[in-house]
Amino acid sequence: MDVEPKTYTLIGPDRKPYKSSTPGTFGGYRKNKIYGRMDCRVALRAIEKGGYINERVFFADEQTAIAAGYRPCGVCLREKYVIWKEKRIQMRKGFKCTRLSSMELINPMTGWVAANHLS
Repeated sequence: MDVEPKTYTLIGPDRKPYKSSTPGTFGGYRKNKIYGRMDCRVALRAIEKGGYINERVFFADEQTAIAAGYRPCGVCLREKYVIWKEKRIQMRKGFKCTRLSSMELINPMTGWVAANHLS
């Protein structure tokens, strides 16, 4: 009897789902466009209470989550969240920058820096 290999549905940088043979390393909440660690206590608590599950998404890596327009969780990725928040405040004050280097872009939806792996 042949056993089909396990597949996982992940979200790509274009925000579209795709099948992968490897599970995601970061989870996210589609409704608020937040990503975080798989062991985030807030996400696990919400899942335990029956919420969050229908809006749960997974990413292969952190760069993909950022490129898809998600921001870091303020609990499990606190340091990255603080940096994201500061950049967001600066952008609102008019200090907009779209390209930091040939390899880094600021996502206009989140204000977060992402490696440009689309070029």
